[in-house]
Amino acid sequence: MTSTHQALPYFREIVLFLVLAGVLIPLLGKWRINQVLGFLAAGVLVGPFGAGRLSQDWPVMAWFTFPRQESVASLAELGVIFLMFTIGLELSFKRLITLRHWVFGVGLLQMSLTTFFVAVLCIIIGFSAPNALMIGLILSFSSTAVVMQLLRQRKELSTPMGRSVFSTLLMQDLAVVPLLLTIGLLGVSAQEQNTALNWYSTQGVFFQILLALIKAVAVVSVIYFLARKVLGPLFFWLGSEGNADSFVALTLLATLGISALTWLVGLSLAMGALLAGLLLAETEFRHRVALTIEPFTGLLLGLFFMSVGMGVNLIELFDNLPTIVSLSILLMLSKAAIAAFALKMGGMRWATAIEGGVWLGQGGEFAFVVIAAASVSGFLNAEVGQSLMLLVAISMFLTPLAGKLGRLCARKLDHHFPPPDDVNAPSALKSDHKGHMIIIGFGRVGQAVVDALESQHIPVLIIDRDVNLVRKYADKHPIFVGDIAHDNLLTKLSPERAIGVVLTLDQTEASLSALAYIRRFYPHLPVIARARDDAHAKRLCAAHATSVVPETLEAGLQLSSMTLAAAGIPEDAVLQWAADQREMRYALIRSQKDSGINAGVV
Repeated sequence: MTSTHQALPYFREIVLFLVLAGVLIPLLGKWRINQVLGFLAAGVLVGPFGAGRLSQDWPVMAWFTFPRQESVASLAELGVIFLMFTIGLELSFKRLITLRHWVFGVGLLQMSLTTFFVAVLCIIIGFSAPNALMIGLILSFSSTAVVMQLLRQRKELSTPMGRSVFSTLLMQDLAVVPLLLTIGLLGVSAQEQNTALNWYSTQGVFFQILLALIKAVAVVSVIYFLARKVLGPLFFWLGSEGNADSFVALTLLATLGISALTWLVGLSLAMGALLAGLLLAETEFRHRVALTIEPFTGLLLGLFFMSVGMGVNLIELFDNLPTIVSLSILLMLSKAAIAAFALKMGGMRWATAIEGGVWLGQGGEFAFVVIAAASVSGFLNAEVGQSLMLLVAISMFLTPLAGKLGRLCARKLDHHFPPPDDVNAPSALKSDHKGHMIIIGFGRVGQAVVDALESQHIPVLIIDRDVNLVRKYADKHPIFVGDIAHDNLLTKLSPERAIGVVLTLDQTEASLSALAYIRRFYPHLPVIARARDDAHAKRLCAAHATSVVPETLEAGLQLSSMTLAAAGIPEDAVLQWAADQREMRYALIRSQKDSGINAGVV
């Protein structure tokens, strides 16, 4: 029994977390509560400063609480790794180039102004310049996890406001890795020279940082180019087999393997995870990888936020509740004003900039990571770190309410000062997937449909299961690998903004499975389906396809018309015969659709 406990030292904590997650996630979804906030609250309640304190007097409570935060801290770090990986998947170099003005311009302006503003206030209060700068950097971060989830729930991520907020958050996410690297280097130099709180008296520190950053860039570049040569072909050879288990294993191997490489050369695990995401974002498997990793990311991020909640000292919170809440509101108002100014400087309208600024007003999850690193390095003492954690946590709890107020404020501004529509927003912030057609299947029929749509400048997004076919046309069309019914890829193609779906699969069961999935989650999305024959067409109609085209019917009518013309039948008579036949045959199919609908009602 002893050896079993040694082999799984955190087994009880893992089981307790899975119980909480299994109960908590469905309840949060049912009550429409943000999962991040739910996990934070759960960590506060069952952590060492909450119900975990009772285990000192009642040992049995240790089975239902987390008396020690350290018991989940190591596992929680995996949440940060997978968060950085998903950010890399969302990014891709193509998108980064498209949004470079917003990421490196507006995002950097927001971080710089916020850091300067907070640092000046801290110096006035009495903090040293290094500590003030560190606190300013910590509070310049906003919560990617909270904001992105709320914007997705509100279907605003594809709007100019949502994309500008995403770009600003992206700059903050990119800044985490070099900031953590700098803290580590400064901590080492400070400890060696016993000047932990006086950076400016440490000779050579900034030169060491510069050399380390150059080394980091060189190492990351080598890893990136080597992994790019290996990762793409590896997914092409092994990921094309269609085995879900091996694809999950390959995705996890890519994430953790590249993270391990960066860790071995002295960089952070988060940097490796970001690199892995960037690499896979350039492949045809991007959407499938994102869906594969999503359950791991959600659970591990939940564990991370629970560990953050466990660090919230409830006694200190209640003792200083008015002060902490007041400072949190002041922080959110100040950050919102600065972010709104930065977005306005980027070219947004004031109403949109203010709404976006409000979404960026809270503290972020990476603030907790930086606080921990700064505390270990000696730049922040435990008391200041705890106060900052409380400040950030409270601001995150207030984010959903702040978002509603920001939307209300934007509407009032639009009412009093009617602006031009958001179509006049900067082109880089316009949705990539607006008014597009989704094509499922890219065989000969699908290719003909895409050619027709592109000739009329109608954007398309294509899904096909054949990896070789996808790779062949990846340079010409936006095409991705996957099965629409089994991989849930439709959710990644902005179906709420699509014109419709064209279903060109000739396999009867595959097309019916795809149609059933579409109708289950997007019942009002128009679906134009190709059928092999009349029997296939009737089944598609019964499954509520909007329009069905039987391939054999149209081919037969065309061939018959040409045969009649060759036999000497007048052209007008041939056209009339074809029209009558088409009307009769399609009427039979439509009657099957009506009977299918009635049967469904019964």
